[in-house]
Amino acid sequence: MNRYRPAVCALCLCVVPATYAQEDTRTLTREEVLSLIPGTTITARNAANGSTRTWTNRADGKFYVEWLDSWNRLYVAPGEWHISDKGRYCVVIGWVHAIPETWCRGVTVDSEGHYALSNSHRAFDPYAISR
Repeated sequence: MNRYRPAVCALCLCVVPATYAQEDTRTLTREEVLSLIPGTTITARNAANGSTRTWTNRADGKFYVEWLDSWNRLYVAPGEWHISDKGRYCVVIGWVHAIPETWCRGVTVDSEGHYALSNSHRAFDPYAISR
C-alpha cells in the first residue's frame, strides 16, 4: 500500500497550481468585452489529440474558423460572433458537414494580463485570446 503514496502526492502537487491559477482570474464586464474582442484571434488546442481551432473576430461580427485536426486535415467554416446582454462572447459556426456549433462563454483575464474564454468543453485547453 505504501508504494502508491508518492504517486498520489505527485498528483496533488500538479493539481494545486492549476487551482490557484483559476482563482487569479476575473470575468470581464460587457463593456470590456465589447472593446476587447474586435480584431482579436481566438485559439483553442485539444490537449488530448493535438487539433487546433483558430479564428480572428472581424469588426462586422464575422469570422472564418480554421480547424486543423489531429490527422492534419484542414476544415474551414464561416462564423458569426456577438456579445450577449450579460457580456458573454457568443458564436455560431456553420460547419458544412455537421450541425451548426452555437455557444456563449465569459471572457476572463488573469493576473498576468492573459485573456481567455471560460471553457465548458473539457477536451480543449482554454480558448486563448490574442491581438
